[in-house]
Amino acid sequence: MEFLVFAPFVLILGSFAFKILKHGGLRGALFGVAVGPAVGEVALSNSRMPKRHMTVRRLHGDDLRVGLELVAKGPLSYGMVPIPLSRNEARKLAELLLVAAGESGSHP
Repeated sequence: MEFLVFAPFVLILGSFAFKILKHGGLRGALFGVAVGPAVGEVALSNSRMPKRHMTVRRLHGDDLRVGLELVAKGPLSYGMVPIPLSRNEARKLAELLLVAAGESGSHP
């Protein structure tokens, strides 16, 4: 009977452990696909705490091609938000960023 109390926790942990093994690590488990090397990184703030940066990565999967990794680090904290994008989504985001930065003449 005690097993029924712990069974959901065991299933959740086991599922996550399987994803870690299947996708080559914790980062791959969070993106849901195998993650390639970082293409580049941008610091997002000048403040010391928390330090924030965004990393652009290549993803190895059928449809997903680009991954954005938003990271915030503090003295006792670490947060990472994985954002997987298709090629078309990545191109659209790049166009919108150029428009917002004043590099492009009109909204696509």
